[in-house]
Amino acid sequence: MEAGCNTDFQKVFDLILKVPEKGNLKPEDMIKRVFVFSDKEFDEASSSSRWETDYAVIQKEFENQGYGNAVPQIVFRNLRHSKATPVTGTQSGVALLSGFSKNLIKLFLDNDGEVQPDLAMEAAISGQDRRNGGDTMEAIATANTSRFFSTIFLFPKSLKVEVKEGKIVSIVKEEEKNGKTKLENVIDYGEAVVMPGLVDVHAHLDDPGRAEWEGFPSGTQAAAAGGITTLVDMPLNSDPSTVSRETLQLKIKAAESRIYVDVGFWGGLVPENAFNASALEDLLNAGVLGLKSFMCPSGINDFPMTNASHIKEGLSVLAKYRRPLLVHAEKQLDLESDLGVEGGSNDARSYSTYLKTRPASWEEAAIRDLLTLTKDTRIGAPAEGAHLHIVHLSDSSNSLDLIKDAKSGGDSVTVETCPHYLAFSAEEIRDGDTRFKCSPPIRDAANKEKLWEALLAGHVDMISSDHSPTLPELKLLDDGDFLRAWGGISSLQFVLPVTWSYGQKYGVTLEQLALWWSERPARLAGQELKGAIAIGYHADMVVWDPDVEFDLDDDPVYLKHSGISAYMGTKLSGKVSATFVRGNLVFKEGKHAPAACGRREDIRGDGGRVAELQWKRMVDDMLKPGKMRNCLAVSDVSGSMEGTPMKGFRGIGDFRV
Repeated sequence: MEAGCNTDFQKVFDLILKVPEKGNLKPEDMIKRVFVFSDKEFDEASSSSRWETDYAVIQKEFENQGYGNAVPQIVFRNLRHSKATPVTGTQSGVALLSGFSKNLIKLFLDNDGEVQPDLAMEAAISGQDRRNGGDTMEAIATANTSRFFSTIFLFPKSLKVEVKEGKIVSIVKEEEKNGKTKLENVIDYGEAVVMPGLVDVHAHLDDPGRAEWEGFPSGTQAAAAGGITTLVDMPLNSDPSTVSRETLQLKIKAAESRIYVDVGFWGGLVPENAFNASALEDLLNAGVLGLKSFMCPSGINDFPMTNASHIKEGLSVLAKYRRPLLVHAEKQLDLESDLGVEGGSNDARSYSTYLKTRPASWEEAAIRDLLTLTKDTRIGAPAEGAHLHIVHLSDSSNSLDLIKDAKSGGDSVTVETCPHYLAFSAEEIRDGDTRFKCSPPIRDAANKEKLWEALLAGHVDMISSDHSPTLPELKLLDDGDFLRAWGGISSLQFVLPVTWSYGQKYGVTLEQLALWWSERPARLAGQELKGAIAIGYHADMVVWDPDVEFDLDDDPVYLKHSGISAYMGTKLSGKVSATFVRGNLVFKEGKHAPAACGRREDIRGDGGRVAELQWKRMVDDMLKPGKMRNCLAVSDVSGSMEGTPMKGFRGIGDFRV
């Protein structure tokens, strides 16, 4: 905004009133607060009547439109470094604050991108459900404190969990009820299961650079619909791959304000940075949760394979940070001629042909090499503090035996498998159905049985999706050529019902699901406040009904290219009805929150939220609000309310912490 000019506050509210057609928006769904950030001084205005007069005009205008009891409150923040004393106005519904805070501004402003402020306000006010005249999504934090009720609560088994400011603050256990517990402001889920939100440590969202394959919005919406509250994005399949601080910043920028669940990032260990400790430390200091490498060609040009020497160097750096190295464990031992598939001697449409190209011996060879290095992760060894995590284990024979021996010897090792290895077997994959192509490949039924046995016995530690989407044309669905088609299973939305449905044969319990999908993955990713329903933890929860059966083809699917998923056409049990991320309702019965409220998770925890909580409580005390759901942020520091693009503006659908 030019010097000497001030925001026309009445114009701001006129724009708000332009959006809802009369009678189309319930008064209780009107914007509750307007946040104004300005570098103008207002101390003189606050001591006169002009501020109150402006607000009186606004009130009258809202009354004329039928919203007299729903006039938004104004929170005005002066951004000058001087005049740092809070100033209170006498007009009810107005809070005037002074003082500059970089951390405060970061809560509201995105430093990149330009957004039309009137369009942002329209998006904040008029979500799709409001334009259609329907009910808005309920919000968990309609009051400062909310309580969940269910007869099936994990962990521990409970009747009530109390959530405040995004965290769990109390748990009333079943044995403590005895009619003494007063349940107020309760969201009652009856006999539905309420369990910790899933933490998926292995997903490819392909953003930036290949967002047409998936992207942050569709990927995280699918995650929310499937009960995933945190996912960790892999460093490859985006363009560029995440192998440096600079490429990580590109990914962070691409995710800003576009994620519906919390997202963390793995960095890449590749030959170009493996012997450069300072480069790896720079990447780790920038916020990646750990590193990932391939022991075979990845299929992505800027993510080349590593060998044992690279991995040894990576572990030595990771030991200092006490973070994991994730490895795709396949070591190419044979040429195609040795495998009997050279020169078209086998039908490329036959799944058995593809299976020959990636035998179990490749996994075994890679894992054998890796486990010669993990001896250094033992207590007192050179790389103590580092940890090796073997991703998407398919081979349940010799590879698994090697891993069990290493664990018993004190090596810091964990291993995951994936739902598609637990659900499908090679015998049932039809020729030409390239939806099932992945690497390592889905093996035979006997192998699947052994995987389940290992999972139930605790030899396999956790499950992840390995969601790896692409364009339909790259899956070659029409040609059915397994040798040339892109390898990867598209699965993010389905992993909870898939694991539950196929696990019923093996007597899988709800507690085991939470262990494999929440607690252990959260620990691997360094998310100490996630993965369990416990006091002080993030209120990340999924509400679902294990007994409800549904056909995927008849249910909304939020993946960008659902037709390439091997799960389409199946009937599953275990339908997700609601997903909460830090107390925010992000998904409910086919609807997502109107604004993306996911956060980027790094290893540093929640310290940065303290100032935000203090500031929010200060504003609440000044305004003495009742229930508050929808808010809007407005800034006139670098833009105008007259329609000029305003850098760093963000409309906030739900301002909650």
